[in-house]
Amino acid sequence: MVKIIESGKADMVIGSRFIEKTSYKQTFLRMFGINILSFIIKMFTGVKIYDATSGYRAVNRDIIKRFAMSYPCDYPEPDTNLQMLLAKKKIIEMPMEMRLRTTGKSFASPLKSIQYMVKVSLALFISRIRKV
Repeated sequence: MVKIIESGKADMVIGSRFIEKTSYKQTFLRMFGINILSFIIKMFTGVKIYDATSGYRAVNRDIIKRFAMSYPCDYPEPDTNLQMLLAKKKIIEMPMEMRLRTTGKSFASPLKSIQYMVKVSLALFISRIRKV
């Protein structure tokens, strides 16, 4: 990821769980939500981000400066993906393998997932309106 940034081929590189087949499986509801976010981002920018919620990212110095000035707390990945695309930054996704959870429990319940989707979708629409 860093080599791609250093080469100047992209401003941001996202480690994607979904651009190649892997053994990692998401729940239907979570995958449905990710697809909705990807659709919204594509609708506003024309660019498809397959793993809109991936936090596994590398960015260049310019984007670090932007993030230092303003970075969303609740749902940073989809929102900053959209913001950077609207700012005409080049984003590349590359495949990565994520391991299945072996211990612990997800914080996301069905109700929290729905609340998250509503909040992040609204944030994406607000980000788009701000850039008009």
